[in-house]
Amino acid sequence: MNSKDIRQKELEYAQSLSASMLAWEESQKRKLAEILKRKGIILTKDNIPTIVHATTFEQICSPENSTYCPLYLKQERCHPQLLELNCFLCNCPNYDAKYIEEQEENTLVGKCTIQSKGGHYHFSSLYPRVGVWSCEQCPTHHSKTFLAEYLKKTLPKSI
Repeated sequence: MNSKDIRQKELEYAQSLSASMLAWEESQKRKLAEILKRKGIILTKDNIPTIVHATTFEQICSPENSTYCPLYLKQERCHPQLLELNCFLCNCPNYDAKYIEEQEENTLVGKCTIQSKGGHYHFSSLYPRVGVWSCEQCPTHHSKTFLAEYLKKTLPKSI
């Protein structure tokens, strides 16, 4: 395979990753809405304190919610360094999964729209020149304060 063909395969792989991440984001939103619905919690500004409390790791982590996060089966945290972990924004609202850019030899997928210092591009052995933005060291979107502010901006007042 020549270098042009390899580059095309890498770009196709990057596009596939981006599409998969976007689909995952939508799936996570639906799953979380279903969990909250089962608890009788309506997504409105009036319910922000209840939503924030119900989606703390301690409250949401259970085997029945493992379709939202498979780590719940083992009672494990995805961010063990965070003592105050909130799972509502599993997929960070500052993550741009549509972003694909070719830079020199590499193709970059995803980016942080606030340029957090807690992330980096991860390159795999399968496609070593395709990097996917990883937020694994960024605590921003998992705090109660960030979530409450986010919900104030995005939720309706009431239904």
